[in-house]
Amino acid sequence: MHIDIKLCTNQLIHVEVHPKVGPPFVASFVYAYTAKKERLTLFDSLVEIARTINVPWLVMGDFNCIANLNEGVGQVVRASEIAPLKSCMHTYGLHDVKGNGRLFTWNNKQAGVRRVFSKIDRTMCNHLWEDKFLEAEVTFLPEGDFDHPPMLLQFFKQELKSNFQQPIQASVAQVKEPTLKLKCNCMKTHMILLWKITHPNQIQEAFISFYSNMLCSKLENRRRINMSTIHSGPILTPDLWPLLDLSFSPQEIKEAIWSIHDNKALGLDGFNSKFYKASWPVVSPNLVNAIQSFFRNGKLLKSWNIPAITLIPKVPCPSQPGDFRPISCCHTLYKCISKPICSRLKRVLGRVINQTQGAFVAGRLISHNILLCQDLVKHYSKKYCCKNPTYR
Repeated sequence: MHIDIKLCTNQLIHVEVHPKVGPPFVASFVYAYTAKKERLTLFDSLVEIARTINVPWLVMGDFNCIANLNEGVGQVVRASEIAPLKSCMHTYGLHDVKGNGRLFTWNNKQAGVRRVFSKIDRTMCNHLWEDKFLEAEVTFLPEGDFDHPPMLLQFFKQELKSNFQQPIQASVAQVKEPTLKLKCNCMKTHMILLWKITHPNQIQEAFISFYSNMLCSKLENRRRINMSTIHSGPILTPDLWPLLDLSFSPQEIKEAIWSIHDNKALGLDGFNSKFYKASWPVVSPNLVNAIQSFFRNGKLLKSWNIPAITLIPKVPCPSQPGDFRPISCCHTLYKCISKPICSRLKRVLGRVINQTQGAFVAGRLISHNILLCQDLVKHYSKKYCCKNPTYR
């Protein structure tokens, strides 16, 4: 590919990138001053560039400032400090390229409470660039011997593989100052564009291995449950047994169906709860009989008990199995069995679970305990409060 340098200042190198294969785009590489007033000329340059282009635009580098209040830890962050960069991003449609790795890209190397972390390095693009490179991502690598983590920008486009393996040719002959030549060399370092190939079988093996190690391993020296401890607490009394022993009526099964949202996950048969609701007069006799049959003999069709496991990303750009949260989407008919059981258990759980348990019990909220602690702390300092050991 070929790179034409269009603008070169003390804080910015702006170039046009012309790949042999793939769409051209413009890129701005930033190394900002540390002083706030001196950085203003950088944003002026970005404003001028934004006003004169209508093409895919990539902006990356060290801005020496943050764009959000949560990107700095260990020191006071004022809104006036983030305003220039945040305003520039908002006005000209720049946003962070999806990435992975560490959030904070710089720290002051101090110990204890004097340690400061901040995100002053970032890779941004406009919507045109994102539309051209949908699968691009940036990885913040370990900093190693540097004081900033290297930013590795990756493109996952097949047609760009051979293109980005070619040497980068930049028109830097006109640049005379040594410092600017050094910046041009640094620009080449930023333009690390990799091609990553991952076979579907390798992805499958990685996830199976990860969850097998997590869920299929056995805990050695596991302590056995002490049954005397269980019996010493509240248990179901004989008068509550009939509440759980009663057979499930067709009305309870219908209420279970109607409590499932229409757009919930499909079963292996492709039917969701909306289908059963719409065709209830036709399917209800067989459906009710099948569910009641399970409660009579305890036998469940294998196809009813096969959930679809969906992996939900926990981070914007997941790169390993641990970055996903597995969600089990149960079969619609399986829910028709579990929901009536849950409705029965709700009637008796309040009798056997201690009052201090605030969650997962009907009529109780986990926030109640939090509010109680806040009131205790608030009123403990009052003069009229009785400061006895029990209250403490």
